[in-house]
Amino acid sequence: MQTKEYFDEYYQKNKEKILKKQKEYYNNVGKTKRVKYNEDNRERINEYYRIYHKKRRKELGISERVNEGKVSWMKKIIKRDGAFCKKCKTTKDLTLQHIKPRCIGGEYSYDNLEILCQTCNIKDYHQLVKKALTYYFKNK
Repeated sequence: MQTKEYFDEYYQKNKEKILKKQKEYYNNVGKTKRVKYNEDNRERINEYYRIYHKKRRKELGISERVNEGKVSWMKKIIKRDGAFCKKCKTTKDLTLQHIKPRCIGGEYSYDNLEILCQTCNIKDYHQLVKKALTYYFKNK
């Protein structure tokens, strides 16, 4: 029976050769096996990821249907405010924005959301960052 020392010594002598063969196998044979497995078990893999992400969302306290929620919020707010930016009145690239940002205690509620275009949204964000920085440095 060969000892661990023998295998360690053999590995050190032939390290480059072994790594090269492992890489070849991984890139050729191993890769095709993985691709075939993924193709054959697509439904099983999708189910696994669906369950994994469901558990993860539950741990983080995130709603299961985040995208569907955003769409319905957007529709309700469009009915309330109209389908245009609240600041510049454009109808292109509309997004939802929190009036009082969640990072400073704002809620994800119907009353705390407004529709802005991406440009106004970015401007608002920069103003928020400016205020936060000035507040931070004044109270430091």
